[in-house]
Amino acid sequence: MSKNLCSIKQRTMLSLSPPLYTFIARAINTHGTYNPSVISYLFEEDLTSNQWNNIIPFLQWCHDNDKTFGKGNYNERYREFLNR
Repeated sequence: MSKNLCSIKQRTMLSLSPPLYTFIARAINTHGTYNPSVISYLFEEDLTSNQWNNIIPFLQWCHDNDKTFGKGNYNERYREFLNR
C-alpha cells in the first residue's frame, strides 16, 4: 500500500485576516480592479498555497459580479462569496 506524500488538502478559509486584506487592498488600489489576473503579481509571493487557492476565486467572483469591498466589509463580502 502506497501513500501519496505529495497530496495537500486545501482548507476553505472562513474569513480574511487583516494582513491578508491589506495585501489585497493595496493591489486593488494600485490597479483599480479586482481582476486577479491583473493584480495577483503584487501579493502572490506573500500568500500560502491555501490562501492563494481561496483568494483568487474570491477576487475573480468579485470581478465577474461587480462586487466591491473595503476595510469595513471585506469579511462580509467574503462570506457572501462562500455562501453563493
